[in-house]
Amino acid sequence: MSTMWRYLAPAICSFLLSSMVTVPYAQAGPSGQVMVHVKDAITKRPLSGLLVVLVVNGSAYVERLVGGSCLFSIPEGGDAELYAPVLDERRVYVPERHLIGPVSSDKRLEVSLSLFPGAIVEIAGNVPPVEGELPFDMLFSVQVHNVAEEPEWILKYGKLSPYSLDVLGIDEDVVIVPAHQGAISASVQIDARAVLPDGQGLELSWSPDDYGGFFALSRGGTERVSLLRVISQRNLEVALERFAAAREALTSAERYGFYLGFEAERARRAEGLLRDSADLLKHGQYFEALGKIKLAYLSSEATLSSVSEMYSEAGASIPALSLFMALLAVGVGQFLEEDKDKQLLLTVACFGLLFVAFFFLYPGFRFAYTPEYLIAIYVVFIMFTIVFLIPEYVREGRTGGGIAFIGALVMSLSLAKRSLRRRRLRALLTFLSLATLVFAFTCLSSITLEFGATPVTARALHPLEVVNMVSVERVGRPFQPISLSEVAWISEQAGAQLMGVRVENLPTVGPVGSLRSDSGSYDVFGFLGLSPGDPNAPKIAEMLVEGEDAARVFSSEGLLLVSDEAARALNLGPGDSVRFMGSSFQIAGVFDKAMLYEARDVDIDPLPPWTISRSTGSLVFSGDVITSCQTALRLGGVVSKVYLKVRRPEALYDVAHRTCLLGGYYTRALDGDNTIQGYYMGRALMLTGTALIVVLAIAVLNIGLVMLSAIFERKGEMSILSSLGLTPSHVAYLFMAEAAVLALLSAGIGFTFGILGFKMLSLASVPIPVNIKVSPGDFFAVILLAVGVAVLSSAIPALKASVMVTPSLLRKWKMEGAVKRGTWTIGIPVRVPLERGDHFLRYLTERLNEYRLGLTINVDNVRVESRVAHGVEGRHLFFRFGRGGNRPFVADCGLALRPERGAWRVSLDVKPLSVYPGFAESYVHEVGSLIRQLSLQWSSRGLRIAIPMERDPRFLYKLIKAYYPHRILVLCREDRARTIRELKERLAREGILVPAITQRVVRIDDLARAMAQTVRETKEADLLCLTSDDSVLSALLFNAAAKTG
Repeated sequence: MSTMWRYLAPAICSFLLSSMVTVPYAQAGPSGQVMVHVKDAITKRPLSGLLVVLVVNGSAYVERLVGGSCLFSIPEGGDAELYAPVLDERRVYVPERHLIGPVSSDKRLEVSLSLFPGAIVEIAGNVPPVEGELPFDMLFSVQVHNVAEEPEWILKYGKLSPYSLDVLGIDEDVVIVPAHQGAISASVQIDARAVLPDGQGLELSWSPDDYGGFFALSRGGTERVSLLRVISQRNLEVALERFAAAREALTSAERYGFYLGFEAERARRAEGLLRDSADLLKHGQYFEALGKIKLAYLSSEATLSSVSEMYSEAGASIPALSLFMALLAVGVGQFLEEDKDKQLLLTVACFGLLFVAFFFLYPGFRFAYTPEYLIAIYVVFIMFTIVFLIPEYVREGRTGGGIAFIGALVMSLSLAKRSLRRRRLRALLTFLSLATLVFAFTCLSSITLEFGATPVTARALHPLEVVNMVSVERVGRPFQPISLSEVAWISEQAGAQLMGVRVENLPTVGPVGSLRSDSGSYDVFGFLGLSPGDPNAPKIAEMLVEGEDAARVFSSEGLLLVSDEAARALNLGPGDSVRFMGSSFQIAGVFDKAMLYEARDVDIDPLPPWTISRSTGSLVFSGDVITSCQTALRLGGVVSKVYLKVRRPEALYDVAHRTCLLGGYYTRALDGDNTIQGYYMGRALMLTGTALIVVLAIAVLNIGLVMLSAIFERKGEMSILSSLGLTPSHVAYLFMAEAAVLALLSAGIGFTFGILGFKMLSLASVPIPVNIKVSPGDFFAVILLAVGVAVLSSAIPALKASVMVTPSLLRKWKMEGAVKRGTWTIGIPVRVPLERGDHFLRYLTERLNEYRLGLTINVDNVRVESRVAHGVEGRHLFFRFGRGGNRPFVADCGLALRPERGAWRVSLDVKPLSVYPGFAESYVHEVGSLIRQLSLQWSSRGLRIAIPMERDPRFLYKLIKAYYPHRILVLCREDRARTIRELKERLAREGILVPAITQRVVRIDDLARAMAQTVRETKEADLLCLTSDDSVLSALLFNAAAKTG
């Protein structure tokens, strides 16, 4: 018999004796009697010691034969069925089932049986079908040959048997056949059923000729028959059918023009696996063959799924492809032509050429239907309308910050196009770099999800207690039960030996039972059952506080280990008796419950069983009873984990991978290097073309160098833009817009040549493991790649350009100063005219004195002095800076003004004094940030700033709060005196210095007159702020600045 059956059979028999109803002497109502006489059909002698079962109305009554007879007392009126005998391996008889009918109390029924000697046939190798993860449900039909008269034998066995074989202690993989007497022989027909993951049913049959199911066994003999060969052969045939279907699907797709190099490579791997599995089957290496068959089947299924998905995506991608072509056509038209009419003609012509090219190159057009084409037409029409018509007739909207989005976007793109035209060679080289990247990404890379046994590796923090072991469990929280038939085939694998099984209760809300004694009762919320060879058995032995022989508990029936809490509550100890879940047990020891809660399984899972918290509904630890797995099964537990010992360390990972693959388990392999290698059935990301990282790096560096060199050539241009009022962010956005324009064109051209490349690869039959890009996501991925690389590459140069001319108060600055004898010298980015030096120092003195009574930052000893160094007179502002809180410090500081080229050059000397000298640089940075902010605020105070405003004064408020200007000119379409007055009152309430604000009303009925007025008003302005909630006045202000220079 199977290993698991030999191990667990005592549990089932004990279950029959203890849990079935056996109350023949005390009936609540009238009872009837049934006398059963049993003898051997060959020797004609009465049989004793065997168990006979009488089933009445769902209740089973068990009696033992004494002198060939036994008497049942059962409730009258019920229909009775007689089953005999309960399986006894020492004396095997063919079981019989007799329908007795109603039992009455007025007479006693007499039943005589002649049991025929039998033999045991164990059916092993019930591995799952290749399509599923659970073993077959079997029906074994016994056909008896050369028998004159067939008694009422039970001849149908297995899980699908119509008889209650559990009352006879017969496992679902065991068949009882008549023993060989004279010419009598038997054969077994097998019918198998399985439910596949998609819900469909699978039904199979194997005749005795298929697997050698003819038996002529001696009395009490045992024969083991394995189904591994027939199931493996059947799985191979199914895998070959799926592979043929996948091959046909690939051939059909290639005829349509799809290049599927990755799927072709996957099909070649599947073909090799099937060839290897056929060779392994010939040599009887069934489990190794089954693993390869499963891999080939999954590969074929993945190919079929990919081809089907490709067909559906190819047609659905036409609208996205049309949008892609429209974007490319618009980009070419906008880049090559300035005139609006010519732009439209060039765009339409370019789109037509692209459509014709893609129609012949891209096979997806064959799978598109009328709805897809209509959507594509609408998409292209809307795209052209947005680009060419809406800006002419619709007033543009604004963002949440009030920026005229379309105007700003058009200006940015126009400047970017002009810059690219002026630097044709540099732009061409950058364009080729990006286009090559996109082409390589399209033709040489592939991202695919592959379903299979996915590995995950963990490193144990402490040395593993057991090595060369595989733990097997179902994926679920906290676990999913494993059937005994699954345990049987798992333990049959070559090179693996069953160490043990873990049995525990299913988590429930409330107790699973109670320990009862004369002292009271104690609720038990979880119990655990271990086998003698369980790798966790030594841990349980270490937890014992009373009792010594834990191993005896795991190999015996009727013994329990109870927690110290339960023992104290019931005043129990080793040797005492206790009732648990209707059965009597003896306590063999007491364990420390706290240690159990802290213990870990050998595969680092929690060791204690689980229960469901009644208050929170979550899973929590529990466990007051530990016993053997046989007893735990009798108490209603289920197998939650299986432990396998692998004989050869080099086969460890193969066993774990194969077990996961065949049954969909979560397996963990524990090796001698303190590594836990796990496997679970899931989807893994398969990448091809990782060498593109080199091309990506080259493109990023190339574009970055080009943009970096461009900013030094365009310092004059950036000065003009800064003088027009563009902020550092605006300058950075211009450079990024230039890179984005180039990226869009490169993406379109690169993808077009990529599709052409697939066509050439298909015609040349060049095998590259890449599939053609057909999904809408592929198109957008190409655009995102090109734009992302371009913007990322230009980000650092753009930030450099943004602070080269217009330093930002909000941007982080990098310290670039010298250190001499503990004193740091840093430059301050402010230009102070010679005649305004005293004004600058007075302003800083006033602002620094505001920090004199500060809690966190304190500034004192502020004084101004004149000193002569190297024959040059300079002005100096000295002060002491202090900060409390975390890592406090004090610094002696001096601000020096030295004449240079008609202005004062400003520098700051800082000497930090602190008990934390390691943070000196951060202290200097903090002082420098304060002086930079105050200096830049001063530089904007004397300026006259012009700003447009329609209704919202938020931009004017932000401008005043950031720069503290002295005079402001506000251009409005209507009188906004009330709004300006309310703004002044708000500034006064907040303690902000109120500048002189002048309002000018500009009528835009006549744009020429409005333009002339704007030019007159802004002639004396030092700085123009273009950001506002009025796009028309912003545009007038920009043009006025351009005219006045």
